[in-house]
Amino acid sequence: MNQPAGTAWAEADVADLARFALGDRPEFIVELHLRPRTEVVPLIEHRSARDRYALLLDPVGALLFRTRKPRQWMLAQQLRAFPTRAFTAVLDLCPLRGDVETTLFSYAVPEAGTVLALREQRAGGLTLDIAGEQVPFDVFLDYAQWQRLAVTWDSGTGQARLYQDDGAARVTAEATGKPLPPLDVPVSTRTAARGAELPPGGSLVVGQYQGAPGVLGEFDLRRGLRGAVSEVDVWADSGGPVNRPQWTSEPSPGAVGRWRFTAGGLAVGEAPGSNGAASPAHLGGFGPGELRDVRAYRVVAVLGNRAWTSRSALPVGGTHRIELRGTGGDPELLVDGAPLALDPLDPRDLPCFDAPRFRIGPVQDVSRVRLDRGGAKAHEFITADRSGDRLIARSGSPDLGFEQ
Repeated sequence: MNQPAGTAWAEADVADLARFALGDRPEFIVELHLRPRTEVVPLIEHRSARDRYALLLDPVGALLFRTRKPRQWMLAQQLRAFPTRAFTAVLDLCPLRGDVETTLFSYAVPEAGTVLALREQRAGGLTLDIAGEQVPFDVFLDYAQWQRLAVTWDSGTGQARLYQDDGAARVTAEATGKPLPPLDVPVSTRTAARGAELPPGGSLVVGQYQGAPGVLGEFDLRRGLRGAVSEVDVWADSGGPVNRPQWTSEPSPGAVGRWRFTAGGLAVGEAPGSNGAASPAHLGGFGPGELRDVRAYRVVAVLGNRAWTSRSALPVGGTHRIELRGTGGDPELLVDGAPLALDPLDPRDLPCFDAPRFRIGPVQDVSRVRLDRGGAKAHEFITADRSGDRLIARSGSPDLGFEQ
């Protein structure tokens, strides 16, 4: 794992690992300040010849789509639960000027090709392609500006609505640390494909216009996206984006899929879904170090040979107390005393140290670490207790050396 420049970890000697044995029911407590790093951060990592325990932070950010080869894309295949008669799709993005047309997303099915797409044309602006019809909204993207963009459609009425952030209001809210203004009023309403039904089981692609569903060689290179995307959400109703959970919250029961871009996902070429029902989407054309504009972290827990990830994410900039409790079954994760729901994760998809060791950090961010065993304190470290190149243990356990 690449370490950020100037970042230090406190590390135990290999010979001392036996004294860090955590047992079957470990508990970690970490107090830290969240900074926008782009690497997976191991707050606590214990690796021995027999097992592994860890509390990691996987940064959630944005990926930059470019109009050149290799093309970038996000592909979710065989979406059997794709809404056929009503949907709401939401993107958080920062578009840049690029191709003749800009495709935000497209949905294609076998034998029928692309049956749904949201794209911007130079004439007519944002256009919804749906069930063979093309409907211009006469609204354009705000370039070089972060914005939430949502489109809804209901087959029963044929009503299609477009929602878009007010750029000035969003900038003001972000600058003052206030919640973003709600997307409760559409900026354009049209009628399209009344009574139509979209086939399920197709492929949803972000950033490219499909020819055949999911066939990378048939992306239309004149219709790609240029700009950054941080999240894609799809719901199985036409209720619009208002009153939806914020992007750092858990999805509602009607969520078909919510995909976020994380450093851990880039390492394995997948965008993780934020709930148990959302399958990971495949990523293409991005390198592991291309995560940008980190706004939050998902928490990753490893106990023995199993791993879990939090459904909701923690926004950067705050100071938090994170507790992980091994209960013999699925663990409990609490942040500032409130539980966070966990989903299973394949531990093979996580970064792992090659050599057995114990370490905590980054010491610039972590203020306190406590390890409990069976409900009683086993080890404790306060990063203010630094003496030369050692981090003094408050619990009689071995002192830690620093690794830069």
